[in-house]
Amino acid sequence: MNSQTRTFPSTRDAVTDASTFVLDAAETLGLSDEVREAMLLVVGEAVANAAGHGNGYDASKDVTVVCAVEGGEARLCVEDEGEGLPPERLDGATLPDDPFQTSGRGMFIMTTVADRVWLEADGRRLCLAWPHSAS
Repeated sequence: MNSQTRTFPSTRDAVTDASTFVLDAAETLGLSDEVREAMLLVVGEAVANAAGHGNGYDASKDVTVVCAVEGGEARLCVEDEGEGLPPERLDGATLPDDPFQTSGRGMFIMTTVADRVWLEADGRRLCLAWPHSAS
C-alpha cells in the first residue's frame, strides 16, 4: 500500500489544513483529477464531523487523515478519538427535509460522491474509496 498520513488537532482549522494535505497527497500518489476533486469535496465534511461530532472540538484529541492507493482503489480515511459512528448512519444518509438547514448533509454527500464507504475501528474511522488504475 502506498499512503500518506497526517494528524490534525480537533479545531476548526483542521478542515482547511486537511484539505491542503489531501490535495498534496493525492498529487504525490498520482491520483486522477476526478478522484482528487472527489476527495477534496468529502474531506472537509469528514474532518468537520470527526473534529466536531467525534472529538467535540477538543484540541487535545486528534483527527488522522490517510490518503492511500491499495488494491486498485484510491482511499481516504478519517479517524477521530470519539465514541464512533453507528453503522446505520451510513445506510440512512439522506438530505435534510429543510433545504435551508445548515447541517445534516455531510454523510449524504460522502456516500453519494464516493464509490464505496465503510467504517472501521468501531466507527471511529470513516473510509471512502474510488477506482484507481496505476499510471
